[in-house]
Amino acid sequence: MDPNIDLEEILADQQRWVDSNGRAGRLAGFAGLDLYQADLSNRCLVSVNFRGTNLGGARLCGSDLTNADMSGANLNGANLIGTRLEGVDFTGAVLIKANLPYRIVQIGPIGSECGELIYKVGINEVRRGCFKNQTLQDFANKVESAHGSDKFGVEYRLVIEYLKLLRREYAAEKVSE
Repeated sequence: MDPNIDLEEILADQQRWVDSNGRAGRLAGFAGLDLYQADLSNRCLVSVNFRGTNLGGARLCGSDLTNADMSGANLNGANLIGTRLEGVDFTGAVLIKANLPYRIVQIGPIGSECGELIYKVGINEVRRGCFKNQTLQDFANKVESAHGSDKFGVEYRLVIEYLKLLRREYAAEKVSE
């Protein structure tokens, strides 16, 4: 971790920002920084910018990352068990060996823009281009209206069926626990 970063001060400002609904403190930004093996457990990291940040081996257990930007971040070996991930952008993030609260699927390039599709199986949340944080069924409806039976519609429908299978498996595992 970069020794010039006063992590505790930044996180205290972030907590004040959250507690005051943005009237005090300031939204934390860690874009591009080296936070290798940082301990960010049990923190409120709502809307924080981690774009391109090295979080390899970091501990984020129990933190709230709602709407955080993790695009392009290195999360290799990071521990995110018990972390809230609603609305998090993982586009281009490295999730190899990351310990996640549920499966996150990255597929790409896909579609007419050759972009990346991210599906958070545990919370049934799809992100693809400007389509963000909607259910798989909402995404299927959007694909049907935007692409119909063109080659991108066919491609997306195959991926949607695969993701539905993963979702059913996840639900079955939860029932059996």
